[in-house]
Amino acid sequence: MFDGTPRSYLKSTLHFLIIVIIVAALVRLFVVVPGRVDGVSMEPTFYDGQAFLVSRLDYFFRTPERHDIVQLIDPTADQKLLIKRIIALPGETLEFENNQITITPIEGEPFVLDEPYLKPTTLTRRGAYEGIKVPISDDSYFVMGDNRLSSKDSREFGAIHRQFLNGKVYTIESVLAR
Repeated sequence: MFDGTPRSYLKSTLHFLIIVIIVAALVRLFVVVPGRVDGVSMEPTFYDGQAFLVSRLDYFFRTPERHDIVQLIDPTADQKLLIKRIIALPGETLEFENNQITITPIEGEPFVLDEPYLKPTTLTRRGAYEGIKVPISDDSYFVMGDNRLSSKDSREFGAIHRQFLNGKVYTIESVLAR
């Protein structure tokens, strides 16, 4: 408690600073983490060098959804982080055909994935998966970059298990607009 002496003031200030540092570290570790885009795989949604925020808290309260942009651990490169968009959910089946993605949900009718965030000229097809039905296992997600011709994603390394998702990605602008 501050009693008016310089020593008491210094002690109170030091305690306050320690608490602020601990709270900031906890927020940084468990709530929101800043990041910066490295590459063109998410254009036109995110550009090389653009800053973003990763909310680690979002997926504690809800499950990831189709079209969410997520930060994930690259399963082919130790500790490298990527940002990608969720295309298919656990238990679904997807198929690449005629430059479209058809999703077959666990229950319900197959549908062609609507992707308004892509440039109109974006090509979605990709080699080995063309014309093949790809089942997504439980607790896994099929992720892709928005710049399909320049993206290392699930078409290369397969569906991502939930444990590799760090959190939901937000643009700085979308956070400030709230």
